[in-house]
Amino acid sequence: MKLRNMLYAVPLMVSCHGDDETSTTADASVSTGADFDCERDAPVKDGSVAHYQVEGSTCEEAANNLMEPYAGETECNLKVDYSGSFAAADTHEKCCRASISDVTNNTYATVLLPHWEGCDPCFDKFYKNLVTHEQGHVDYCNEAGKTLENRVKNIPSKTKCAMDYAAACDLAWQEIEDEFNTIFDEVSNDLDQKDKQYDNDTNHGETQGATLNCNCEH
Repeated sequence: MKLRNMLYAVPLMVSCHGDDETSTTADASVSTGADFDCERDAPVKDGSVAHYQVEGSTCEEAANNLMEPYAGETECNLKVDYSGSFAAADTHEKCCRASISDVTNNTYATVLLPHWEGCDPCFDKFYKNLVTHEQGHVDYCNEAGKTLENRVKNIPSKTKCAMDYAAACDLAWQEIEDEFNTIFDEVSNDLDQKDKQYDNDTNHGETQGATLNCNCEH
């Protein structure tokens, strides 16, 4: 799965307070009739965060400038690196046994979230719920990485014979790589199905409150 080009990757903290007056952050201002804090720091666990800029001076304007069709997304780079070891098979000097070694799980997830300079309790509520929804995708990604790692570690040694030892090792290693590719496809497809089911069950986060309603109760 390819990782999309991110606009920028920075930690985000927006703070402001309202008390029956207008609060201003950067060039954005909103009016509110209640005390509130806007603190959007994207606390994604076991994943990295990138942000795209959202224009607008009000919550309604920000809502119209969110990324479409969904305000956030998670990209999973499913990756396990490994090396191999080779030894002459006991059966014949022109036979080679190849084995997997040094398996490293380098899977990572990147979450793309909106960055709005304004401050509004409804946007703040939406943002936190959006993070909660994307965290589910991050968890599925990391779970898939662990599954792939464990299955690769259990790929058995392969022994092949050929006209010479080097050719036998090439054949044995090819069998290992073929099995790895099969496992990778199975884990990747399973991850894809889980992500789709998760989005179907939550209507892409709507049931978790990950859609922006500027007239929310707070």
